[in-house]
Amino acid sequence: MAEKYNKYSGEFKQKVIEYMLKTGVPQHYAAKHFGIRSAHSVYEWLEIYKNEGFADLYVNRRSGGFRSIEEVEKSAANAPVDESLEAEVKRLRMENAYLKKLNALIQEKEKLAREKSPRPWQN
Repeated sequence: MAEKYNKYSGEFKQKVIEYMLKTGVPQHYAAKHFGIRSAHSVYEWLEIYKNEGFADLYVNRRSGGFRSIEEVEKSAANAPVDESLEAEVKRLRMENAYLKKLNALIQEKEKLAREKSPRPWQN
């Protein structure tokens, strides 16, 4: 007997992923919490989110019909966004930029110190 497949909306998939990110629960707990038959589906959604972002959760990958990029962007723009996640992403981007700049400054300082230090073979 063929197993019945459920079709989940992009909004639902995003809600599941946001719940996982916020609470830190694994896929099988999230699947049980939301009444999803297969935890593997949640795993696939998480991989799509990690690799491509929330917008690609709105793309119907099962059927042969594809939505245009404009349709996907429009539906993603209308999707509810968890402001705490947006704030965290912004904070992490700022932290990343700061650390890159700090690393560049440290490397520049070390380079200048190497150039100024006397080399024994040049005496």
